[in-house]
Amino acid sequence: MTPHLYIFFACAFAAAGSDLAHASPKQTCGSPLTAVALALDGSALKAMPKRAEPCAESRVRETTLTFSGLDTAASVQAYSEDGYRLTGRAGMKPCNADVDCIRAMKEPGGARILAYAGNNINLSLSLDTASQDGKPFRLKSLKIRNPDNRAPTQSIMFVGKFADGSTTAFAITIRGNYAQDQLFMFPENFQNLVSVSWVPKGTAVREIHLTN
Repeated sequence: MTPHLYIFFACAFAAAGSDLAHASPKQTCGSPLTAVALALDGSALKAMPKRAEPCAESRVRETTLTFSGLDTAASVQAYSEDGYRLTGRAGMKPCNADVDCIRAMKEPGGARILAYAGNNINLSLSLDTASQDGKPFRLKSLKIRNPDNRAPTQSIMFVGKFADGSTTAFAITIRGNYAQDQLFMFPENFQNLVSVSWVPKGTAVREIHLTN
């Protein structure tokens, strides 16, 4: 019986730059390893099936909602953009056709759109994914402003809801007597959410930055 000698060649391939650009910054991905076994049978080398170690990589989708599709001349009960949905609520129920709900506000002297809850300070806004799978997301940041520069300093509580029904909260303080954008970064506990709700109190929001 002719003895078989196996020789292994290992080759590591670096991940493409375009793949790295879409990878989560917290997720490291090792180089895939391809091993080829060659059997020495007499004087001939025979290639054996190769085995590839897959590179486990988590891709994160970055989304910034700009509300560019909101109609400045109408009130809507819900607005969808890039897989997310903003819904106006009166208590626990969505707005109905009789309520001044989500409206668009064009920035003075510019083309950027801000979303706000009509003239009803008792309405709340709720953000979730528009897809049926309800894939969890993270709220990273948003820009918010007082449309009226005479508005007082006030706090707004954002409540994030998880799939199991539990919640997390984060309060921001909007500077009064100031009508420019104010940027707020959200903490790490605002991830793996299925929805985020808040009462605008007359403020308008734009450029909501999300990942999922």
